[in-house]
Amino acid sequence: MLAYSQQKLNTVPDPYLSRPAHIDDLDDVVNLYNVCAQVQQNGHATTPEEVRADWTAEGFNMETSTRIVTTPDGQIIASVQIWDIDKPTVKMWCWGDVHPDYEHQGIGTYLLHWALNRAHEVAQTVDPDLKVTLQMGAINTYEPINHLFATHPDSRLIRHFFTMAIEMTTPPPAPATIMGINGSPLTIRHLANNSATRRRFYDAHLDAFQDHWGFVMPTDPDQDFKTWEHWFLSDKKFDHTLWFAAMDGDEIAGISLCKWETADDPAMGWVNILGVRRPWRRSGLGLALLHHSFNTFYQRGRRKVGLGVDASSLTGATRLYEKAGMKPIRQYNSYEWVIRPGRDISRQQIDES
Repeated sequence: MLAYSQQKLNTVPDPYLSRPAHIDDLDDVVNLYNVCAQVQQNGHATTPEEVRADWTAEGFNMETSTRIVTTPDGQIIASVQIWDIDKPTVKMWCWGDVHPDYEHQGIGTYLLHWALNRAHEVAQTVDPDLKVTLQMGAINTYEPINHLFATHPDSRLIRHFFTMAIEMTTPPPAPATIMGINGSPLTIRHLANNSATRRRFYDAHLDAFQDHWGFVMPTDPDQDFKTWEHWFLSDKKFDHTLWFAAMDGDEIAGISLCKWETADDPAMGWVNILGVRRPWRRSGLGLALLHHSFNTFYQRGRRKVGLGVDASSLTGATRLYEKAGMKPIRQYNSYEWVIRPGRDISRQQIDES
């Protein structure tokens, strides 16, 4: 495929200006994202801590991987960033927004082609045998973004994702007793708050999510763990007592890593990561972890809990959450651009061998 270097697509429309984002732009960019989210989904999108965590992650280069668009007097009216530091960099993610007052002027098209150009640059650093893609998402009810993505000649709608939630008017069920591999009951509890424990959670997360669609095994798990840990610890409301491990003896069989609230709904608790490792699947452990998490939120006064899920989950996660009483409240469309064809090393189906 050709890089999108045509001048008419690679130049911001007049009279606007474009440049990389700087850390001093943080509050203005967060405000932009939240103004857009209010129009698109009647809620907020992010917090300063979340954007700062991305921008300050080790290896992330704001000069090459961000763009903002401003009015001639310096007002930020659009922003985009591309996540291009995972190794191997075979799947990149891009997200951004254009202020509703400045839509339909070609700014979104400019940012889309800027991202595609950047993805082509990064692809040159990846093993030439491998397929490289760029993905972007849009809430399914917001036509302008979906139209921009869907009508691009090289895009493909590849997946749907749900935000699911439950509102608890009565105490949730107690978690069922789950028996371990050696016949002893599993215990669900939170562990000590230190980096060694977080590394155990990360390893369990990596192992459990190998069967998730699109998963790519990190080239350097040690470096990937640093980024993973950085995201969580950058949250000023990080609460390790909402991280639960299902223990089979000394082994972590499954995890539920929760947050007290979300950016778009401060009254909703969030199950950020829920995963069960292969040897303990089909035992009811996922539901038990979910019920344990619900009970903790309920006991602390939180009645609404949500999570995000692949609508076509390879492991049947959507069915599990429905069984627990959760319902979809929002749907996102995921679009893909093939930056370079090649051997696909991302998970497409479960290999039970």
